[in-house]
Amino acid sequence: MRAAPGHGIPMTDAARRAARRANLKRLLYPRHVAYVGGRAMEEGIAMLRSAGFPGPIWPVSPRHASIAGLPTFDCVSELPEGPDVAFLYVPKVITADVLRQLAAHGAGGAVCFAAGYAELGDAGRGQQDALAEAAGDLAVLGPNSNGFLNYLDRTALWSVADHEPRAMESGVAIVSSSGGVLFNYSVNQRSVGAAVMIGLGNQAVCDFSDFIDVLADDERITAIGLFAEDLGDVPSFSDAAAKALSGSVPLVALKTGASKTGALVASTHSGALAVDDRWIDALFDRNGVIRVRSLPELDETLKMVTTTSIPKGRRMAVLTNSGGEKALAADVAEGRVMELAQPSTEARTRLAGIIPDFATVSNPLDYNAYFAGSGKDVLAEDNPAKLEHCFRTMVDDGYDIAMMLQGTRTHPDGRVEPPGNTPGCWIAANRGSDRAVVQCAAMPEHMPESLRGSLIESGIAPLQGLNEAMAAIDGAVRWGEARAALEPAESLRLPPVPSLPPRGRIWDEAASKAALAAHGLVVPDYCVVAPGGAAEAAEGIGFPVALKASDPVIAHKEKAGAVALNLGSGTAVAEAAAGMVARLARAGTPVRRVLVEAMVPDPRLELFAGIAFERRFGHALLFGRGGREVESRDDISLSLLPLGGAALERIARSRGLTDAVARKVRRALEALVSFADANRERLVSLDVNPLIVTGSGDVVAVDALIESADRGVEQWKR
Repeated sequence: MRAAPGHGIPMTDAARRAARRANLKRLLYPRHVAYVGGRAMEEGIAMLRSAGFPGPIWPVSPRHASIAGLPTFDCVSELPEGPDVAFLYVPKVITADVLRQLAAHGAGGAVCFAAGYAELGDAGRGQQDALAEAAGDLAVLGPNSNGFLNYLDRTALWSVADHEPRAMESGVAIVSSSGGVLFNYSVNQRSVGAAVMIGLGNQAVCDFSDFIDVLADDERITAIGLFAEDLGDVPSFSDAAAKALSGSVPLVALKTGASKTGALVASTHSGALAVDDRWIDALFDRNGVIRVRSLPELDETLKMVTTTSIPKGRRMAVLTNSGGEKALAADVAEGRVMELAQPSTEARTRLAGIIPDFATVSNPLDYNAYFAGSGKDVLAEDNPAKLEHCFRTMVDDGYDIAMMLQGTRTHPDGRVEPPGNTPGCWIAANRGSDRAVVQCAAMPEHMPESLRGSLIESGIAPLQGLNEAMAAIDGAVRWGEARAALEPAESLRLPPVPSLPPRGRIWDEAASKAALAAHGLVVPDYCVVAPGGAAEAAEGIGFPVALKASDPVIAHKEKAGAVALNLGSGTAVAEAAAGMVARLARAGTPVRRVLVEAMVPDPRLELFAGIAFERRFGHALLFGRGGREVESRDDISLSLLPLGGAALERIARSRGLTDAVARKVRRALEALVSFADANRERLVSLDVNPLIVTGSGDVVAVDALIESADRGVEQWKR
């Protein structure tokens, strides 16, 4: 907590963030602008003027009487009032001091152009922390930021005059860690419609969550695209992303650092902190963020979610006049959520009477139109009525998504071939429908600007590149489903992340099971005794039994020879206990107590469930196939806590289990989540492996281990 300005009253981090977001609105939508620096400011001022900015511009430069034809002020304190935003063309050594002056004068925010902070490592990170402290409640872009463009309000605070500003009434916002990536969007050739472009730089003060939160309130913003090296504060990002989802503002993110090399490059560029990529996926899945893997995918996905309807389901029809592209489309759609459902019997009959005899009715549909026809009943490119009839017959057959796979060639000299009748017929066939409609050029360069424009005007997404188009449609479907399944906002909130050590004390299996059973986890009958009492204990439980070392705690019992299974008599138990004691004693591990446990009858499936912790994300539920190979599997899902009932239901059903078994698996997962939520300040990790599904449909935890940051079991809550 910090003191509130002028009052000496501690200000919470939440209150400070709220104050900065209020100032961020001043920064992005300013009434007046200041520039601080020297002659280098002239290009930026020219850029702002050419944007048509209507408010006053105040240059601050003690060494010059005028800059760009405007009289200068000697210092920030001489300005008529605190500027809504100031662009700082000043050296790094005085940037923090200028921020203090702006904060003291009641400014809204600042763009810090200077670099050489966290991207340089620990020394630079300390200087960046000092800059953030100096900013107080100011909203700050950077350091290491090129500024921002706001075509909606004729504002351009940009470091260089690299393009002609334009006026827009609505459009996409692009928020980027990289200024170099951002430059592309002012002159992009994909009809993305970027209306606001923001270069975050190092996020010393304001991070992605702040900009998402403010932009989601602007009804003119149709979607938000992110190029992110570091997401900033994770719980705040989650809150902002949930706000965008609940407000029906699609969020599309390209997060770098998925590879080890990418993570290293990101850290040296903007001071980003690397994290296992599965945690990023879990964060995005939780809040309906569409994750893309390339800049073309980012562009095409933003187009998809802003130029046509969001798909209401997964059924997709694909049409093309090329057998090769038909096969290619089917291949690229494989593994996506879209369903290439085949036409109904009625539609197949009607289509068979439209397309040539040598063509086959299918989905994808190669409708095989002739280039030219000699009659009104011939399906040909020069017969618009027949083309439209064919297209409509296919897409009206209950499809949620309709894709036409056809481009228009552009020659090296810039000459664009006439698109023919297909685009117009495609527009007509889909007019008045509520489905998502796409026209895609398999080769990106074969979707000229004129064609893109006419398709967008008709509510059709003009997508460039087949792979990128399929990724964009997949993302739009997933976003629509996430929006429809949105749980109450409170259940999506990530709590503050506790400070926990990377490793803790491992509980013995009996204590772990007892703690989890108190939260509803089903475990076998068991007892803990001295090795000499194992046979008697087994008689009381009933055969067959399992025998395991309990004291000392051995995490990987099977590898250490500390477990024996399917023991069918007291003699077998006694012999196994004696052998275990001798074997472990030779390895320097004296066994003082053992766990005797009833074997689970008729095991059919082994699952894994657990809780993991990451220092920036908090706790997460792990779930997937279990048993001996769990550590080598890559199909374990990861879902951030807390989790609502609908999310747990989806996780429990993700393995194709029957309804009855899925309900019991859900109850087991609820027990783990309940325990984790109650003990989040201490829980380092938790493993249940295996979680056995029996032939009768029971779900039983056979082994469990808890790792805690404290030393006493009695401190744990139930």
